[in-house]
Amino acid sequence: MPITAPWNLDDALDFMRILVEPLKEKGWGLALGGSVPVKGSSDNDLDLVIFPLDKSNTPPHASFRKVLLDAGLELKWSPWEIQKFWQRQASSDTKHVEVWFLGDRRVDVFVLS
Repeated sequence: MPITAPWNLDDALDFMRILVEPLKEKGWGLALGGSVPVKGSSDNDLDLVIFPLDKSNTPPHASFRKVLLDAGLELKWSPWEIQKFWQRQASSDTKHVEVWFLGDRRVDVFVLS
């Protein structure tokens, strides 16, 4: 039994449509990754990639977080908490990942810089 509610491609695209314009207004782009676009669904999470639209003028992370909060997401684990967890697993991975929830649905946000 999954620990979170599943995501399918239609649900993911509908949710992304809510985020894409407010993110763009703040200087961020949005992409879909992980098993949802590959397999059509995921029992675990939705992987979203957020990236600056202009690398020479990267907006502050608080600006995309406000968009996520306004869309009803709740931050569960910060990138620092994720990296500490990985370190305990003997990983030296330092990519920026945040774990959010939309109700009982997990959303992993990968932030490119």
